[in-house]
Amino acid sequence: MSFEDQIAEIQRFFPLVEIALLKEGGCRFLRLSSFFPDPENSDSRLDCLFACDPHLGYDSRIWFPKALATSVPRNWNHKNTYILGQKWCAFSFKAKGKSLLEKLLSHIGGAK
Repeated sequence: MSFEDQIAEIQRFFPLVEIALLKEGGCRFLRLSSFFPDPENSDSRLDCLFACDPHLGYDSRIWFPKALATSVPRNWNHKNTYILGQKWCAFSFKAKGKSLLEKLLSHIGGAK
């Protein structure tokens, strides 16, 4: 499946999420607007950044605007990392799956 087809698959799976493709430093990112429920505010959703290509030691990564409390303690080893002019946080996690959708769903599961 082509990269474009994989992006379309993610859009079909998350039809209410605005997705923008951005690039920096040779890495393609998907900006996912109002994507993840904010555990600190049930009325709010967080924008996330999904690294589709290898980034800082992982095949893919999901970035949050802040470190989150998760049900399983995570090593938030990248806090305050600037990507595309904004500060992001990510935890150590190796996503399972081959397609971008499978990897994204794996990352989401790791963040709950």
